[in-house]
Amino acid sequence: MSYLEKYLKYPILNDNEYFHKYLKYKFKYLNLQKNIEKMQSGGMIWKENSRGNSNDGKYPPCYDICGATKAIYDILEQNNLLKKYTLLLDLYSIILCQEVYLKTKTCKNTMLDERLMEVNNLFEGKKVQDKHLKIVNDNISNEPKHKQMRELLEKTTVLIEEEMTKLNKETLEKSDLDKLNNMNTVFYQVHYPVVSKNC
Repeated sequence: MSYLEKYLKYPILNDNEYFHKYLKYKFKYLNLQKNIEKMQSGGMIWKENSRGNSNDGKYPPCYDICGATKAIYDILEQNNLLKKYTLLLDLYSIILCQEVYLKTKTCKNTMLDERLMEVNNLFEGKKVQDKHLKIVNDNISNEPKHKQMRELLEKTTVLIEEEMTKLNKETLEKSDLDKLNNMNTVFYQVHYPVVSKNC
């Protein structure tokens, strides 16, 4: 226990009241600063940070529920491509955090509308094609009850597939490219059924 923590737990009787208040607020500030540093670990700031979701260690928020996206992150990191593909990593994080929220909240209380609005801002000028609908339809377990969830999945899929097309043109080892594509498919297969079923 630090001096500051001891002081706040066992304040000296008759001590300066203002000094005690100062230390109390300083302690809160230091804790807040520590949380922000943890949230922004690795020097990367992610879209889900704005919704109060902290990073999963070096990974973006909510990656703790998906080994596939962690594997994709690791390959990008090893090839110095993290900053170039922050959008791809953010898109995974948006869907994963939506899934995390659905474990304890009803659909309308999961910030689904906020996430859809964010994806809509990225989607301007793009179009959902049959190939994107096929990915969504092949991987959802039920037709989502909320049309916003269907829209989120369709538009996120378009953006992910665009990023994957660019990624496949990178000069990478064939084994890395194969793993990236496989892990992206696993992401769809594992997480689309869950979010579509619960929302």
